Amino acid sequence: MYYIIFFLQSTGTYYNYDSSGKSYHDSVMADQCAGHWFLRASNMVPEGQEVFPPDHVKSALKTVHKMNVMAFKDGHFGAVNGVRPSGKVDTTSLQGEEVWTGVTYGVAANMIQEVRFASSQLVHHVNQI
Repeated sequence: MYYIIFFLQSTGTYYNYDSSGKSYHDSVMADQCAGHWFLRASNMVPEGQEVFPPDHVKSALKTVHKMNVMAFKDGHFGAVNGVRPSGKVDTTSLQGEEVWTGVTYGVAANMIQEVRFASSQLVHHVNQI
């Protein structure tokens, strides 16, 4: 049930970074659905079952696409690891300011797998890195 708390405590469009009261607790983390993607890509979830509510995953991935991909360097640099709800890059840690190829690949693959929107555009962005 923790996944519901993390999702609902934010704006209801993505999962919070953590449940602390720290200033960065509600940052939009690019790989917030990485565990979900791995389980689905590895066929560890039986057909017809879900790890997290599908509407939460789709909403979170759409938020990551909007804030961590498209709003960072006009979408031509990959997914920045952390973004504040205001749209500014999360500078509370060095990792938040970075773009990692593996995370960008995982985010794009997860979006294609779950959301199936603009998949060719996402693959194009990954190939640009």
